[in-house]
Amino acid sequence: MENEELVNSVAQVVGQAMGEISVGVAMAVLALTDAVSKQPGIDKQRLFTDMLEGLPEGEGMAHNALHVIRQSLQQVMADPSGTP
Repeated sequence: MENEELVNSVAQVVGQAMGEISVGVAMAVLALTDAVSKQPGIDKQRLFTDMLEGLPEGEGMAHNALHVIRQSLQQVMADPSGTP
C-alpha cells in the first residue's frame, strides 16, 4: 500500500511539472510571436494562423506542449485585441 501511495505522489509531481513546462513553452512562443508581429509589415492574425496550421502533433511530452501552444494561439486569435 505504501508503494502505491508513493507511486501516486511521484506521478502527481511529475504530471504537474510537465504541465508547468508546457505552459512555460506556450508563454515563450506567444511572447516571441507577439514580438515578431510588432515588426513593420507583419500581419499578426496571419502570423498566428500560419503558426497554428504549421504545428505538428508531436509525441509524448512534445504533444502536451504543442497542445497547450495550440490552445493558446487559438485563444489569442479569438481575441485579437488581447496580448499573449
